[in-house]
Amino acid sequence: MNRFNQGSIQVYRSRQSE
Repeated sequence: MNRFNQGSIQVYRSRQSE
């Protein structure tokens, strides 16, 4: 994965937790 994908996944998982 590139840096952009890693950042996007972190944000996506954070939103899923809410």
